Amino acid sequence: MTVQHPLKLQEAAFLDESKVCLMRADSQETDLHEHEFLELTYVTRGSAQHQLGAAVMELHAGDYFLVDLGSLHSYRNGQGLEVINCLFSPAYVDRALVHCPSLATLLSTDMRQFGAPVVSPADRVFHDGNGDILRLMEAMEREYAQRAVGYLEMIRCHLIQVLVRTIRSAAVGGLAARRHPAIAAAVDALRASYAQPFSLARLSQQLGYTPQYLSRLFHQEMGQSLSTYLQRLRVEASCQRLLASRDTVSAIAQAVGYTDLKHFTAVFRRHMGMTPRAFRSRMTAGTAKAWEGQKKAADVPQGQGE
Repeated sequence: MTVQHPLKLQEAAFLDESKVCLMRADSQETDLHEHEFLELTYVTRGSAQHQLGAAVMELHAGDYFLVDLGSLHSYRNGQGLEVINCLFSPAYVDRALVHCPSLATLLSTDMRQFGAPVVSPADRVFHDGNGDILRLMEAMEREYAQRAVGYLEMIRCHLIQVLVRTIRSAAVGGLAARRHPAIAAAVDALRASYAQPFSLARLSQQLGYTPQYLSRLFHQEMGQSLSTYLQRLRVEASCQRLLASRDTVSAIAQAVGYTDLKHFTAVFRRHMGMTPRAFRSRMTAGTAKAWEGQKKAADVPQGQGE
């Protein structure tokens, strides 16, 4: 069997010279994919599971999130899901980011570096409690549909407002406070050696903290245990290997740190909702089909086809 890479959506297929695109979509189910542009998504109705890397988050109306360049993500188990997508190139907002380091970091090629040593975009689904973000998204939609003089500048202004509000929400939620040296060092150590046997005692001694203190602090600031975080690193690495190589599942399990295939399969299923073999089979079969409809929707002027 020839193992294919996940679908990669090209910037040229979705963005013209304006470097921005607004569309509504009913993405009930999509295959795992990545893209060469940034994506801001707002859930207007319904629900679904959103998978980004090894993480799966529940989505409901009023939730919104950012997907970074090159991040693998998909939707599944959609129930009447409708979203507003704002697709944009980093170049579209670059001029506005020059004097805003925190926002520039959010839109860097590794969003997991925003506000903490590691914070995955999947960890940050925001909720629009008062409808302010929805009003901004709808204003961008109107500008994009009407294309009056200066519409690109107006969309840029609204988009920057959304991004700045997101920065503030993240800070209020404690994201900006995740700078404890113990957490930074622990994350760096786990990322550098995730495939090696893990020892809390050894890591704690290496960092100069007691195991109890390090475990409690990590869970408090990262929202998950050290072992769960390590599992997610390993599962994410195994996903990449399953899609990019012909290695057996057993060989991949060994490569990411599991000596017991049954245990690896159980951990993978817990995080991904399917076995490694099922994941490989599903992701290598017809990845482009689910996105043909969205591309066609992007080509239909607002108000047509309704």
